[in-house]
Amino acid sequence: MRSMTGYGRAKGSNERWHVEVELKAINHKYFSFNVHMPAEYNILEIPISRKIREKLSRGRVELYLQVQPAGEFQRGIEINKDLFNACKQEIEKLGINEEVVSPEFILSLPGVLSIEERPGEQEISELIDASLDEALGKLVEMQNAEGENLKEEIAVHLKKIDTVLKSLKNVLPELRQVIFQRLKRRLDDLIGDKKLDNDRIIIEAGILAEKSDISEEVTRLESHIKQFRNVMDEGGVIGKKLDFLTQEMQRELNTMSAKVMDQRVISEIIDMRSWVEGIREQVQNVV
Repeated sequence: MRSMTGYGRAKGSNERWHVEVELKAINHKYFSFNVHMPAEYNILEIPISRKIREKLSRGRVELYLQVQPAGEFQRGIEINKDLFNACKQEIEKLGINEEVVSPEFILSLPGVLSIEERPGEQEISELIDASLDEALGKLVEMQNAEGENLKEEIAVHLKKIDTVLKSLKNVLPELRQVIFQRLKRRLDDLIGDKKLDNDRIIIEAGILAEKSDISEEVTRLESHIKQFRNVMDEGGVIGKKLDFLTQEMQRELNTMSAKVMDQRVISEIIDMRSWVEGIREQVQNVV
C-alpha cells in the first residue's frame, strides 16, 4: 500500500552545469502536475510529465527545476576561420587599411564568431533526466514507507471492529430473545383488556423482533472487512477501492443503528462508526 504524500530531491552536475530537481506530492483525488523551471527548458515539460505519470497515478505533484553554471563557467567560443579569411581577403582587395578595419571588426561580422550561451539540449536533458529518476525514486520510497504506516494504523482500527463484531455475534441469539420479550410485553400493555389471541401477539412480536435483528448486517460487515484486508495486500492503485469499501461499512453500521433496540449495542455501533470514519480519513491518502 502506498501513500500519495512524498518528497524527493536530487542533484546532478558535470564540468559546466549543476542541476537540481525537487518533487513534492500531496493528496488529490486525481493526478495533477505543476512544473516550475526556467523558460528555456519548457520543451522538456512533456517528457518529464510522462515519466512522472509512469510512477504516480494519483496526487498533486509539484516539480521545481534549477539549472546553474558550475563555478566560473567558461563559455565555448568558436571562430569560423574560413569566413574570417574570406572577409579579410575581400577587405584587402578593396585597399582598406588594416588599421581602419581591424580583426576585431571582422570578428564582429555575422557568422564569424559564435559564443555558446548555454549547454546543448542533449547535454542538459541527460542531466535533468538522471536527477529526475533519482528524485522520483526517493519520493516513491517515502510513499511506500508512509503507506506501510497507514496500513498499520488501519489494521489497529480493523482489529477493534473485529473484536466488537465477535462479541455481538455471541450475544445475538440472547439479544433476539430479549427484544422479543420486550416487544411482547409492549403489545400486551397496548392491548390491555381487549380480546386478542395470544398466538397472534407472539407472531406480531416475532415479526417486530425479526425486523430488529442485525445478524445479516454483522455478516456483511465482516465480509467487507475481509475484502478490505485483501485489497490492502494487492498493491498498486487501491485507494478508490478502499474508499468504496469504507462507504459500504458505514452503510451497514447505519442500518444497524436504525434497527437495533439495545442501548449497549448502540454504544458499540457508535464506536465502530468512529473507527470506520478514522479508516476512511486515512484511505483518502492512499494511491
